[in-house]
Amino acid sequence: DLCVTVPAATDLGALRRVLLAALSQGDRIATHPSIAIDVGEVQDAGIKVLLRPWARSDVHFRVMVESMERVHAALLAAVIKGTVGAIPARSPQPTMPIT
Repeated sequence: DLCVTVPAATDLGALRRVLLAALSQGDRIATHPSIAIDVGEVQDAGIKVLLRPWARSDVHFRVMVESMERVHAALLAAVIKGTVGAIPARSPQPTMPIT
């Protein structure tokens, strides 16, 4: 999953359209299952939106990097209320204690 935090006043429908357009540009992203875009959390600091573009395991990391770059560029270019200044960030990965 990729995670993007946007201000609470963001038009989520418009944001979803921008994110889908950005992610659909990736030629390595699988079309089935389709790209998932969901609200992960609503916080005082904003809304965390989870993005799940699907890819084959051999290109997964590259797809995640390229997807985040495209999402970042799309958010900067978008004229959507509240999305300017949104900072894409990777979702924290679970860690295992070293024993």
